[in-house]
Amino acid sequence: MREIQLIFQNPGRSLNPSFTLEAIIGRPMKKLLGINSREERKKRIVDILKKVDLGEEYLYRRPSQLSGGEMQRAAVARAFSISPNLLVCDEPTSALDASVQASVLNLLVDLQTETGASYIFISHDLNVINYLSDTIMVMYLGRVCEYGKKHEVVGSPCHPYTEALLSAVPDVDPSIKKEAIRLEGSPPDPTVKIKGCPFAGRCHRKVGTICDTTPPPRVDFSDTHFSYCHIEPGKMKKVMAAGEVMR
Repeated sequence: MREIQLIFQNPGRSLNPSFTLEAIIGRPMKKLLGINSREERKKRIVDILKKVDLGEEYLYRRPSQLSGGEMQRAAVARAFSISPNLLVCDEPTSALDASVQASVLNLLVDLQTETGASYIFISHDLNVINYLSDTIMVMYLGRVCEYGKKHEVVGSPCHPYTEALLSAVPDVDPSIKKEAIRLEGSPPDPTVKIKGCPFAGRCHRKVGTICDTTPPPRVDFSDTHFSYCHIEPGKMKKVMAAGEVMR
């Protein structure tokens, strides 16, 4: 448990409202690190609070006395308080304003550089993913669609779902015109077992009935990049680069 910590989407629900930040951050230090001295814990808590840009005066504040950004910083401080090797970040910035979101993301980058911890970052925001990630896994209804290094997935997507997601991300250059791929229909019922590809009913590059009846095979494009799709490997990058629709 010490090696893996979680940062949740809603810090207001993950932080105990009855506790001060001293208690919230200090408890895992006592339980998992065996630091029984309150003075030693307090010193460490002050140090970690400073790293997340919260001063010593926050020691005795409760979550209800903090803003959304401050609560998420406190949650980050709690997660890093026991020096984990891996942090699972579940949409940690989605509930925050854009300016606060940017500051929390920069904080996560700085702490990763300082500690060497690894992140599993779960998000629907592709700009955030592109900013933070080294490796990206795209999933649809719990199944892997595509996996690869950031430059492979973002620069040369090899699954129709990844392609559609990236097409919806606005470009910072207004002179670049990009049309978002419109997905028809609705996602299938996740409680019903799917025989083929879960994306088949909405896919703009559907090959045929095989997509509905047979699970897609793994297609490797490099040692680090693969997808699960029925489109022939030789055609995959070619049709996506040309913007062709296979229907």
